[in-house]
Amino acid sequence: MPRTPGRPPIWQLKAGKVTRDLNEEIVEYDDAMLELFGIPVFYTPYFYHPDPTVERKSGLLAPTFAHSGELGFQYEQPVYFVIDDQSDLTLSPRLTSREGPVLRGEHRQQFSFGSIESDGSITYVEDEDGNGRKNGDNVVRGHFKSVGNFRLNDNFTSGYDVLYTSDDTYMRVYDIQGGTQTRSRAFVNGFNGRDFAGMEAFYFQDLTDGAKEGDIPIVLPLAELVVGGEPDVIGGRVQAEFTGLALQRTGGRDVRRLSLDTGWERQFVDGIGGVTTIGGYVSADGYNVSEAQATDPTASEDDYFIGRIWPMAVLDWRLPMVRTGERIDQTFEPRIQIIGSPAVGNANDIPNEDSQSFEFSDANLFSKNRFAGEDRIDSGSRVNYGFTTALLGSSGGSTEFAIGQSVRLNDNSQFGVGSGLEDRFSDIVGRLTIAPSSWFNYTFRYRVGLDRPELNRHEHQLRYLGDIFTLDLGYVSVPRDINGVNAGNIEEVNFEGTVNFLDNWSLIGGYRGDLDGGPIRMEGGIRYLDECFDFQFGASRDFTSDRDADATTAFLVRFRLRGLN
Repeated sequence: MPRTPGRPPIWQLKAGKVTRDLNEEIVEYDDAMLELFGIPVFYTPYFYHPDPTVERKSGLLAPTFAHSGELGFQYEQPVYFVIDDQSDLTLSPRLTSREGPVLRGEHRQQFSFGSIESDGSITYVEDEDGNGRKNGDNVVRGHFKSVGNFRLNDNFTSGYDVLYTSDDTYMRVYDIQGGTQTRSRAFVNGFNGRDFAGMEAFYFQDLTDGAKEGDIPIVLPLAELVVGGEPDVIGGRVQAEFTGLALQRTGGRDVRRLSLDTGWERQFVDGIGGVTTIGGYVSADGYNVSEAQATDPTASEDDYFIGRIWPMAVLDWRLPMVRTGERIDQTFEPRIQIIGSPAVGNANDIPNEDSQSFEFSDANLFSKNRFAGEDRIDSGSRVNYGFTTALLGSSGGSTEFAIGQSVRLNDNSQFGVGSGLEDRFSDIVGRLTIAPSSWFNYTFRYRVGLDRPELNRHEHQLRYLGDIFTLDLGYVSVPRDINGVNAGNIEEVNFEGTVNFLDNWSLIGGYRGDLDGGPIRMEGGIRYLDECFDFQFGASRDFTSDRDADATTAFLVRFRLRGLN
């Protein structure tokens, strides 16, 4: 192990007798003494660890010491069990001074056709009310997470990912996972050439304060069939997509939806190198809705059928151009898209389950339907235009700039105030990416309104990966809409970084905060790592509270004598 001449090593293990047992694949020590910096700190009459040639061996793993305002002092001791060549288990009992013991386990299983990874925890503690006061009742709290992926044959795959928690705040209090929602999913997919068939089921938990279990949807199933046709006699191609959805609530609106999206496209290249795509498309949706007024009191009926048909014609032209140089190539591609469609609109009685969030950006400027899901349609005629240009270096670096806008040809907009699409002439959207090498990348996305020279929405992401330090810095500014009135922007910044100094030391830090509301989370730490010793000390501060999950400061200490476990 590394050491300065004349000084003792960071750690060493001395023993009256050392035996290497090749049959058991362990190294045994009798009358063993552990020394740190030459000072004896721990004696045991017997000790063993896996032989250095062994990749997997049952035994103790590195412990973790921690402290937080919620749980007090904590000690966690993982124990690793090798079950067989394809599976293992890690049990990690955690002792806490304020809430009692917690048992956490992780199981991994490999198959010839897939894998399963599962993680869970459980504890038995005194319950608290919504204000964090103990009420004298004991409850079981815990969580379960599992991911499975399987390849059934050359054409079919299946799998699942499950995340379930006993209550809203458990995973945050025990520092397992943040977030305001859990999602569980099961799926099976089939592929055959250009055809695809899939079926999914979803289960959610809403962890926000005041959420009603009866309002949370269960999706069973979401089915999809995509049929890709062969080229016809004039070079076009037909594709059809069928989807079926059944969404149930125990205390609210239930929705059944059948959809058909079909279209014909043909692409050709003109004499100057322009690429033209022409297409005609039709979407048809049928809904069966029950108990609608339990979720939306403005619904005209409680149980009803409703449908719509949405035709569309698209003409899309772009002209890719390249100018080559000795060290740098330049590309320039203007694009214009004309979409003709009747302003079908979105009837109030058509439920909106999958299109409630919307963000207009360069990523969906040329999309036929700029809503995220199927329940809302971007009907009406419009013209989209823009260009993309890039500089491509021979050593791999690149710089890319994109800009574009949309012009609506009909009077009514399907989008709300602050979306960037509420006016006839949309906001201008675009992107700038600067990546001179694999270790540096900067991306700037923007949305600029025409009524004033301000950035309505913009985000910056900078990443640097160097030998001395690494940095991941982000900033986002999005409009704050209150009852249809723009009330300024929400501005959030976050960063993560490391600084390596001396030979084996590094500083680690992170921050996330609202520039108006203050910090959300801060964390930092220091680490020493060499081929024999791994030491980590970290501290974090959460500034938000949620019922029994108070704003808290936590500390963590972890060390590992590398080579022993």
